[in-house]
Amino acid sequence: ISSYLFVVRLVALVGIISRALTQSVNERLKNENELVAQSISYASAMERNLYQANLLIQALKDYNDEEGATSTVLNKKGKGQLIEEINDQFDELSATHVKLEQLVLQSENSNAADKAFLDDLGEKFSFYEGVSDNVVGSIERGDRASAEVVYYSNLVPYFEDNIRDSIARLKEFIVSNQEDAIVQLEEGSTRVDM
Repeated sequence: ISSYLFVVRLVALVGIISRALTQSVNERLKNENELVAQSISYASAMERNLYQANLLIQALKDYNDEEGATSTVLNKKGKGQLIEEINDQFDELSATHVKLEQLVLQSENSNAADKAFLDDLGEKFSFYEGVSDNVVGSIERGDRASAEVVYYSNLVPYFEDNIRDSIARLKEFIVSNQEDAIVQLEEGSTRVDM
C-alpha cells in the first residue's frame, strides 16, 4: 500500500508540475500576443502620422493665399494651423516610436538586432522630419520655388523609397518576432508534455 500511495503522490506531483508549466507557457504566449497586438497598433499609428504629415505638407505647399479662391478643406484651415498640425504629427510619431521601442525591447525574444532596426527606423523618421522642416521653412519665408524643389527632389522620393519600405519592414519585423516567440513557446510546451 505504501508503494501504491507513493506512486499516486508521484503522479499527482507530476500532474501539478505539468499543469504549472503549461500555465506558465500559456501565460507567456498570452503576454507575447499582447505585446504584438500593441506593437502593431503603434506601427499603424506611426504609419498614419507619416501619411498625415505628408498630406498636410502637400496641402501647405499648394496653399492658395487668395481669399475666396477654389481650395481644399485643408486650405481653409490657414497656414499656421497646417504647420501646427504637421508638427503635431511628427511629435506623435516620435512619442509612438519611443513607446514601440520600449515595448519591443521588453519582449523576452528581443536582441541587439531589434534595437539596431528600431534605431535605424528612428533615424529615417528624423531625416524625413528634417526634410519636411526645410519645405515648411521655405514656405514660411515665402520661397515657394525652393519649397517645390525640396518637396519634389527630396521629400517625395525619400518618402517613397525609405518611409513606405520602412513601415512595411516594421510590420514584418513585428510579425517575425511573434513567430519566433510562438516557436519557442511551442517547443517549451512540447518539453512540458514530454
